[in-house]
Amino acid sequence: ANWLFLLINMSRSRNNINVKQLKDQISVQVTADLESIEDIEVLKEKRDELNQQTKRLGQERRQLEDEWRSNRERAFEYKTKRDELNAVIQTLKNDKKELYNKLRDLKTELKTAKTEEESRKKTERNRKGPTLKKVVGQIRHLEKKIITDTLDIKEENDIIQQIQKLEHSKNDLEAQRNANMASVKVQKEINKLRKELDKFNSEIQKNSEESQNYHVLMMELFKENDMKKKELDRIQTEFIESKITADLYHNKYKDIRSTQKKRKITRISGGKLSRKQQHQIRELTLADALEKKKEGKKLNIFEARALFEQDTSNQDAK
Repeated sequence: ANWLFLLINMSRSRNNINVKQLKDQISVQVTADLESIEDIEVLKEKRDELNQQTKRLGQERRQLEDEWRSNRERAFEYKTKRDELNAVIQTLKNDKKELYNKLRDLKTELKTAKTEEESRKKTERNRKGPTLKKVVGQIRHLEKKIITDTLDIKEENDIIQQIQKLEHSKNDLEAQRNANMASVKVQKEINKLRKELDKFNSEIQKNSEESQNYHVLMMELFKENDMKKKELDRIQTEFIESKITADLYHNKYKDIRSTQKKRKITRISGGKLSRKQQHQIRELTLADALEKKKEGKKLNIFEARALFEQDTSNQDAK
């Protein structure tokens, strides 16, 4: 996904800057500018100014990084909620599909039931015979007659036989009536399923809107972080430029200051150095040599000699 590509790139914001190449470019430019500056106070003032600028840029960078991380965490929270809702939506859609299949089957059943009802009604219209209501009335009349009239055994048996025949007719007519009501029952089931489908549609719509809202919020944060990444790259570049330039000014400041100290010692001695003064100059030269060695800088002949003498002294002491 595009947002994932952006996220990976944003997390590598600092790595996008070629520090060595940038350092080399700045060193060449600043070193050329420093050749014309010999005033130690000017160097010190510019160095301090650059150090303050570097500190400010570092603070801005940390603040932006904190905001970027906070946005990323919130974006992933929105993504999790969106994905959870999408899973719910998929489950609802699967259940809805099952209901649609049931509805389709019921519609087929309804069509068959109506066809059969029309066929039975046509048969009943063509057939001559009593209705269910009339048969029920005849049964009640004969049952009442048995109870109220004085009948001999033969008459009573005849009536009972008539009632039994009417009961058979009644059962047949009731079966036909129930068969004619089959489509009504199927239609009720269809109506019930349609109401359930409406509920599923409402629930799917509700979850879809909520999922879309979380997706929009997530994408807005990713876009915001993309802008923050560009700002971070800019600040990081300025931070590196400022720090490297400050270091170069500081080195030039130290070199001039060290040279001034050595000249001062020589001037005070009137050209002839005492052992103490020679020791002071050696210590200053050695300090310069050790610092340049640590920073990987080239030593002059005096600094190289001071470093060699220290190594020799250390070996003799062992």
